[in-house]
Amino acid sequence: GAAVVAASRAALRTRYRPRPFVRVDAVVAVCVAAAPIALAVVAGVTEAPLVWVPRRVEVPDFDPLVAASLAFLLAPVLVVRPVARPGARA
Repeated sequence: GAAVVAASRAALRTRYRPRPFVRVDAVVAVCVAAAPIALAVVAGVTEAPLVWVPRRVEVPDFDPLVAASLAFLLAPVLVVRPVARPGARA
């Protein structure tokens, strides 16, 4: 415990500056939040199976509406952010 306290006092104080929440962040948050809502709507409107119980070797049923609902979860991957260069100021 004493080593942690001593090491903490020796460290320089750093400042954390949070990145501002911009429009792209809001769009990604809405897309990701839309996935479970879309799945609930698809499950209520169609007969799409959302559960697969493997009883024997078989391929599960594929429903394009379920796949489209899950595609909303790809939103964070599709956002391209500039790469910070070493030594550059933010």
